[in-house]
Amino acid sequence: MRVPILVLALLLSAIGCNAPEDVPRSDTSPTLNADMLRLHLLIQGADPAFVKELDRTPGFANVDRVVDRLIQMLHTDPDAKRKAQASACLGALSPNSIRPLVQALDSKDGDVAMYAAGAFVKMGPNGRQAVPALIKALNHEQWAVRAFAAKALGAIGPDLRSKAALNKSLSDSNPFVQKAAADALQKIQAPAK
Repeated sequence: MRVPILVLALLLSAIGCNAPEDVPRSDTSPTLNADMLRLHLLIQGADPAFVKELDRTPGFANVDRVVDRLIQMLHTDPDAKRKAQASACLGALSPNSIRPLVQALDSKDGDVAMYAAGAFVKMGPNGRQAVPALIKALNHEQWAVRAFAAKALGAIGPDLRSKAALNKSLSDSNPFVQKAAADALQKIQAPAK
């Protein structure tokens, strides 16, 4: 689907993005035109106000710097809504965000681990590298982390390791985890359309 340039311009100007920014390209991190990065995050469902705030990250067009800032938000921001937005943006920035999200799954802070697993739900099949860490997260002490890990494994798709771990989660002590595991198993066992 082609979007008329006028619509793109209106969308970008609505969040205060008018001109591409000059970014030094002295490192090896992926760099996009800043407007393209903003647009990518918006198309993936990020809140425009959140993207505008994220735009203040030094070197915004450098994807790795944005990922670092979002990971920092997961760990330090007290606002759950902002953590959820950071998680959604991280899910949209794969593959750059996979390694730091896998590390966040190991966090002692259950909220951080839950939002990291949520990012893998958004990432879907692009998050396949995280399957071992998500399987490990199925044993997290907090049920919400286990439930989101199960959802993420379902979103990633078929994997023999996932299937065995999700079958085990069907007997989890929490009914929400059981339901998430059952839904995930149904997704990964469904015939391709």
